[in-house]
Amino acid sequence: MKSTYIKYAVGETILVVVGILIALSINNWNEQRKENTVRDNLINDLRIDLQETLKLLETTESEGSKMKWEMEEFFRIMQNENDYSIDSLRAYLLSFFRGLSLEPQLSALTEAENTGQLHLIESKRFFLELTSFKRYYNSFNMIGEQMVQSYTSGSLWEMRKSFGFMVKVVKTRNAYGGYEMSFI
Repeated sequence: MKSTYIKYAVGETILVVVGILIALSINNWNEQRKENTVRDNLINDLRIDLQETLKLLETTESEGSKMKWEMEEFFRIMQNENDYSIDSLRAYLLSFFRGLSLEPQLSALTEAENTGQLHLIESKRFFLELTSFKRYYNSFNMIGEQMVQSYTSGSLWEMRKSFGFMVKVVKTRNAYGGYEMSFI
């Protein structure tokens, strides 16, 4: 009789242990499924943010190309011996005083960093590209800040003030065969 109770006790213990292991497996599977859902949502949100940032970059690049063309046109006009109007010079010269700005859409990334969800992304390449993007973005901002500094406190500011109130531009030939402009 004792041996029958021991068999039942061992059998019930085994059943309880197997039940606990099955419950833990189901719980782990469910937690993994939830984590995968959070990761998939994060990746989708990052994709949306990056697509928006790409649109902003394309707009910024287009604006930069336009500014470059206007600057080149300004120099072409200055080298031309024909008469030109002050208004056309002013229009092209404005490109020297406009800055480009870029505020990338990073809300999903910021939220993932703040909530600790960034670890869900296992791609090393993603983190390498993210680091590279942040480095270029910081450089872009630093250049922009330097431009603002030179614009507001350097010779460009004086030139802008002069150009804004100038009455006449005098073009003279320099020793190298090119032209220099003077503000009167």
